[in-house]
Amino acid sequence: MGPDPGVLERNLRSLGVDARGIEFAVVLHEHGDHTNGLSYMAEARPGITVYVPKGPLRRWGFGV
Repeated sequence: MGPDPGVLERNLRSLGVDARGIEFAVVLHEHGDHTNGLSYMAEARPGITVYVPKGPLRRWGFGV
């Protein structure tokens, strides 16, 4: 997801990837440099499945 929602959006656009077509996301660990792009994904792809390790993101409603 990266450190910044805008960076994720620009990177996907530059790669020609439409976020609406992404089926799921995997967060390896809960540091901001790996999770801050979640806000963009939640906006661009409502209802996306996000796999996260046990921790704070699960308490906020993200993760499977």
